[in-house]
This record gives sequence, C-alpha cells and structure tokens, in this order.
Amino acid sequence: MIQKHIHFIGIGGISMSALAKLCLHQGYEVSGSDMHDSIEIQKLKELGATIYIGHDATHLKNVDMVVYSGAIPTNNCERQYAQSHHIPCYERAEFLGHICALYKHTIAIAGTHGKTTTTSMIGWIFQEANYQPTVHIGGESVNMETNMVLGEDTYCITEACEYRNSMQYILPETAVITSIEEDHMDCYHDLQDLKNAFHNFYAKAKVVVSPLSLPIGKGQHFVFCGWEEEDTTVYAEHTFLICGAKETKDGCWFEVKKDGYYYGHFYLTMHGRYNVMNALLAVAVADYYDIPYTRIYTALRAFQGVKRRCETLGYVAGKKVIADYAHHPTEIHAFLSSLQPYYPKTLCVFQPHTYSRTKSLLYSFQKVLQECTYLCLLPTYPAREEYDAKGDSGTLFQKIRKKNKKYISHLQDIPAQWIERCSVIVLVGAGDIYEKGKLWLENQK
Repeated sequence: MIQKHIHFIGIGGISMSALAKLCLHQGYEVSGSDMHDSIEIQKLKELGATIYIGHDATHLKNVDMVVYSGAIPTNNCERQYAQSHHIPCYERAEFLGHICALYKHTIAIAGTHGKTTTTSMIGWIFQEANYQPTVHIGGESVNMETNMVLGEDTYCITEACEYRNSMQYILPETAVITSIEEDHMDCYHDLQDLKNAFHNFYAKAKVVVSPLSLPIGKGQHFVFCGWEEEDTTVYAEHTFLICGAKETKDGCWFEVKKDGYYYGHFYLTMHGRYNVMNALLAVAVADYYDIPYTRIYTALRAFQGVKRRCETLGYVAGKKVIADYAHHPTEIHAFLSSLQPYYPKTLCVFQPHTYSRTKSLLYSFQKVLQECTYLCLLPTYPAREEYDAKGDSGTLFQKIRKKNKKYISHLQDIPAQWIERCSVIVLVGAGDIYEKGKLWLENQK
C-alpha cells in the first residue's frame, strides 16, 4: 500500500502531522499542504518534509499516494487532481488503520472523553518500560515532547477517534473505551447510533478495557476498571478498582485493587477524579502486557500530562492562566470541579467548538458554565462548519442566567476588575483560543 512519495492534504493537523512524521521516519518522501503555517509544520520541515501553504494541483507532481484529512472537502483541487489521475487516495483514519496493521500488537484508545491523556499515559508507561512502542497521540505529550513516538514494529499505541466513525478502520488487539456520551451528533443519527459505532469498534478486539459495563462477545476478555465505592457487579476477566484516592494541591494519591487484592498505590502530578480513572485504565493495560508494577508506578509519577490539558500558560496581573482543551459540557464540569478546591473564584473564558455541538448540547453548556464565578464567551469556533445561529455562542450567552458574564471578541476585552478579583483564569475550548491565549500573554509583558 505504502508508496515512495506520500502527499498529505491538511498536513498541519495533529494526527496528520504525526502520520507524516512516521512516514519520514520510515524513509518515504513526504510533502503536504495546509492553509496555515504552524509549529507542527515547522517541525515537519526540519525533518525534511516539503510543505506548501495553500492548496494547488501542481503540488501533486510525481506523487505516488495521497492522504487527506477528514476536514478536506471532495471539491478540494488536490483531491480532485489525485482522483482524476488515479493516484491512490486514503482518508487519514483509513491510512492510520493500514499503519496499525503493520504491528504485532495494536492498543487503541477510544471514547468521548479522556482518550488523548490515556493514550499518552499508556505510551509513556510502555516507553519507560523499554517496550519501544510506536505511539500516535491526538495531542502533544509533555514527557515525550511530540504527538508521535517512533518505535519498533511490535507495539502500536494509538488514539482512535469517533468523529465520522474514524475508529472503524483500526483493528485493535486491545481496545480501551474511556467513555461514551453524546457528541459529534452531526455524524450520527442519535446516541444509539454512536453506541453502535463504539460497539463495532471494540467487538473486533481480543481484550476490552473500560470503566463501562459493556456487552462483550464470545471469546473476548473484559477488564473492568472502576471505583470501589460504586456498584461494580459486572462480569470481567479482571477487575481493577480504586479503593482510596486523596487529592492535594500538587496532585493525587490513589490505591488499586486487582481482583479484590491490593495491587499497589500510585501518584499523579495532576488533579481530577477523571485523571485518576485515566491512570487506572493505563495501569490495567500495562498490567495485561506484563509491565511490572514498579515500572508503572515510576512512569505515572513522572507523567506530566498533555499540552492543552490543564496547562499553565503563564500569569496575568499575578493570576495563573490555565488552558484546557475541554469542549464538551462533561469535560468542562470535570475540569472546573478539579480546580474548585484550590481556586474558588474562577474566571472562565470559553470558546465553543462547532455550531452543531453547541446547538445539540446547548442546555448542558448553559448549566455547566454557570458554575464559574466570572464568565466570558468568545464567538463559536466554526472548524469545518457553516454558520448556524442556533449554535452561535451569542445564543448560548443569552441562555446563561448569570450576573457576571460578558460576550467578548478578544481576550483583551476581559474586564480588568474580574482579573483582579478572581483566583485563576482558565481558557477553555478546542479551537484557536490556545493560540490566542499565548499571544495575549505575550502582549502583557
């Protein structure tokens, strides 16, 4: 399948750039195009890729294969040229599936929430245990300083995305399902349709690891992860339970039982019950692949997270500025709740991501955003979508019953008195709020 010269349309995307790095590492000639320059594109240039800013059919001269992002429309001039000239074309997820098939063991992490952090945790544990994994992440690991770790051909650890059912192309040996909740409903008929897509994904796996009670097929092994105080009466090959957890300002301690017996304790330099569960999933996977407890403990203790996940960007007027990728109401609630014990007065700047998500989850967004002390709403980040007034952040703003709220166009419009009174400033969303936040901080100097 893989040819000599591979061209990536939309090469700047986090997953596309990771796959381009992998191809460069394997010795293939790589080129690509994107509408905007970025740090990832600069990294690819340094690795030897030829990058074009803007799309043009002339970029495909002497190209043997094309990989395109799911965000690239069918009328894109480069896609049209490739198809009319019979150049093999693969959508990003399909290409990823072919890559995964080259490895002896594929561990794929899917779910509405937590998959990037969990993928990074598992990848980091395997790397620290000298398993030489190839790791494909939908974000940038702080520890590994990349979104793609290039290892040997035995272990492939990858994030599997549910958007447009991209995960269908991956045939995992071990499937990790972190959560299933209503999201990307522009791609699914209803919640049951989404659940069916997840089921079809993990039904192909030999081993399924999850905190959910999932219907498992004959011959499959189920490893259940949960909290001891909750109802955990599910059938499973193995059961990992958190039997004690304590948060401090610096992180979390927690103890784990395996099949009813004490397994060990762990420490994370991260907050939040959700991150403890992500870590437990990583522990269960590592244990299945015979990584010793001491290696797992040491790796998790050193784990520093993923960029844009509770990442400290700097300070404004003495107040810490934290960026987080949360763009679903459940994620926002979990993130804000994890900060509450240490920062009681939160100034939240939220940038909704896509009109379809904002519209379908409008009530949930309204409810969760009322939790913060001060709220600023930026315009909805459209991503791939056309304008829809029902999913516009202005519509959401009108629904939120809160005194200290403001609709802003730029971060510099945040009220100075709110900055003075708050305990922490959080920039929340999956759009370009991260880049805007960095620029805003730079201008404060």
